[in-house]
Order: sequence, then structure tokens, then C-alpha cells
Amino acid sequence: MDRNEDDLLKSVALQNAQSILAARTQAERELIQSKEALARRADELAEEREWFRIVLSSIGDAVITTDVKGKVTFLNPQAELLTGWSSSEALGQSLESVFPCESLEAANAWLHGKTPAPGASVRSGYLTYCKLARLSGDRN
Repeated sequence: MDRNEDDLLKSVALQNAQSILAARTQAERELIQSKEALARRADELAEEREWFRIVLSSIGDAVITTDVKGKVTFLNPQAELLTGWSSSEALGQSLESVFPCESLEAANAWLHGKTPAPGASVRSGYLTYCKLARLSGDRN
């Protein structure tokens, strides 16, 4: 191999290495920016979650929130009084366990587009009649 060919190969290899380094640097910069944006959004969501918790806690009516699987994610103080469950005890329990309403099947029927059970009426997602069995066994 002559000297010119050797210099040309070294030059091409150097250009390739510089291109790879530039691409890696750009990718690292974008990754850092994405991580920072994600961290900011996570902070914003945490603030919003706390705001909602405060608002729901201050509502004068009982509020129980669930996830999409029907597992309890939150009880406000009025819901704790009504059900006899503390929020920490209820966390992760099924709604039916925490709120064993004799007419809960009417709410479920309404939410799934079926006719509510006799003796109960559900309107706009609220039960207008419900006989609640508390954790202690008392009935409301």
C-alpha cells in the first residue's frame, strides 16, 4: 500500500469517527432534553394530583375514586365516615368491598348501559337510592 492510499484510509476513518461522535453527541443532548422534559411533566402531574387530592378532600360530600379496574384509589374524609374505612385501608380494595351498597348492582348496570335493578335509580352516575353496609356492619 502506498503512502497516499494509507493517508486516504486514515482520513476516511477519521471522518467516520468524527461523524459517529457528532451523532452520539446529538443523541445524548436530545436524550438529556427529553429526560428533563419528562421530569418537568412528572413534577407538574404530581402538583396536579396534590391539587385534586386537596379539592376532593375538602368537598362536603363523600367522594370515592377508583382506577379503571374498580380498585379504590382515594376516599375523602366524608367517605371515610360514611363507609367506616380509612383511605389507607381502602386503597387497592374493590369498590364493592369498600362501598357494599345493596343497590350497587344498579349503578353497575347503568354504567354498562343496562336497566338498573328495581328499587334503585341511577342518574348521571349517581345513585339516588342506596342502602350502604358500613365496614362495622351498620346499615345506612
